[in-house]
Amino acid sequence: MMSTLIPTKEGFEESETPDYYVSTLCIGERFEPVRPHWEKRVQETTQNAAIVVYDETNVDQLPISRDDYAWWDVLRMKKNIELLQTNEVPVVHCDLDLILVKDITPIIQLPYDMIVSMEHYGEDAFPKECSQKLGFGLCTGFYVLKPTCLEFIEGIYSNMLSKKYGSHSDQVCLMNHITKSKHYTVHNEVIILEGVSFTNKIIVVDGITICVLDFDLITRDPVRQNNQYGNHIHIPNAGSTEEFIRFFYEDIENLPDITAYY
Repeated sequence: MMSTLIPTKEGFEESETPDYYVSTLCIGERFEPVRPHWEKRVQETTQNAAIVVYDETNVDQLPISRDDYAWWDVLRMKKNIELLQTNEVPVVHCDLDLILVKDITPIIQLPYDMIVSMEHYGEDAFPKECSQKLGFGLCTGFYVLKPTCLEFIEGIYSNMLSKKYGSHSDQVCLMNHITKSKHYTVHNEVIILEGVSFTNKIIVVDGITICVLDFDLITRDPVRQNNQYGNHIHIPNAGSTEEFIRFFYEDIENLPDITAYY
C-alpha cells in the first residue's frame, strides 16, 4: 500500500494501517516545486508506507510564533508526535531536500527506539558544545520514531517549546538533553546491509536506544555514490531549486559538484 495522505481536523481517510508513515513539511516557495518529485521518489523507494505532507492547507495554529527561529522544527515534531500517539507504527521524518535512493525498510527495521542521521563535521558539528562531547552530531533532517520512544520524544518536544537549551531547534534540544544527562553511553555497532558494512553510533539514554546512522547511509552534500540510502542536499548549494530537482533524475557523477554549507 502506498498513498499520499492529506491530514485534516477529522483525521485520515486511510482505512488500512501502513507499516510506517513518511512525513515531511512543505512550506515556502523553495520547497513547493520539489514536492511532486519528492513524493514520486518516496513512492518508488518505500513499501507498505503512507506519505503525510504538512503544508499551509492542513496545519493548525503553531504553539510558537513563525518569527521564532526553528518554528518549523516545532511544527514537524508536533505533527510527528501526533502521528505516533494515534498509530502503533514508526513515523519517519524526511526533509524535502533529502532524496531517497532506495528502500529504507532495512533502516526502519533496525532494533532501536529512535534512528537519526548523522550531521557534518564530526566533533565540530552543530551544536559544537554537544558534538565535542559525543564526537559527532545528529542531523534531524531524517529520523525514525518508534512507538517505544513516545514518552522520550514528548519530553524533547516540551524542551523545544520552553527553549530549555536556548533554542526551539530539535537538533539543539535532543543533543543537549543527551550530553547533559548524568548517565548516557555511546558505542559503535557494525551492521551489514546489502553486503555493505556500515558503522552506526548507538546512544543509550533514559532507557532509550538511539541509533545515529553511519554518515554513508544518509549522506550530506557534496554527495557521491557510495551505497547510500539517501542524499541530503542543501538546495542553495545546488544553485537553485530547478538545479536541485536534477538530482532526482540524473546520475550524481554527471551533475555539478556542490560544497557543504556549514
